[in-house]
Amino acid sequence: MKPGRKQHLGSYEQEIPEVAQCWEMLKLHYASYEPTIRVLHEKHHTLLKEKMLTSLERDKVVEQISGLQEILKNMEIGHSYHAREMKVDRSHEKENTPEGPTQKGLREAREQNKCKTKMKGNTKV
Repeated sequence: MKPGRKQHLGSYEQEIPEVAQCWEMLKLHYASYEPTIRVLHEKHHTLLKEKMLTSLERDKVVEQISGLQEILKNMEIGHSYHAREMKVDRSHEKENTPEGPTQKGLREAREQNKCKTKMKGNTKV
């Protein structure tokens, strides 16, 4: 083997510990991203759930408003109209009234998000 060849292989052997050290540092660095990504993923799912529940609630309210507008329009025209009894949710006025599934879902999602945020804040201390 030529003398230059041995020197070349020797330089690779000297770099192995440096590369191994860099590799370990990178592993630690990227391991720190995993908890953050997990928290962001959970927040994303919570927000998607809240958005879905809010849009369902909005659709119900829009439907009620449309019905009330139709009744008002018919009354203005002068038609005799016997409106069916509409159920109006006044759970915010009465504290003992059980909340509906949409409001319950929103409340639970917000509480879970608050708990996770508090837990995350406590771990940083």
